[in-house]
Amino acid sequence: MTRKIHVCRQPELQEVKGLRLAVSMLIEIADVCLPIAKSALNNFSRVASWLLVTLIGALQIIISLNNLFNQTKQDGRSDWCIEE
Repeated sequence: MTRKIHVCRQPELQEVKGLRLAVSMLIEIADVCLPIAKSALNNFSRVASWLLVTLIGALQIIISLNNLFNQTKQDGRSDWCIEE
């Protein structure tokens, strides 16, 4: 057995004015915007983390190659270029 209750909130909504209306609207806007902002922040943090890991990894490779190149240059070996 199901029961249907029809609720008319028109009188209640007409009584909400001034500060109560502003607070009510702020809560409604927050109810919509906060999940979207949370999702956007989560996606931004994932992208930023991926970017930092990628850049730090590339920087480590560049530094190690530079150190290796300088070391072979000091040793007098020419492993990096072909001499003709």
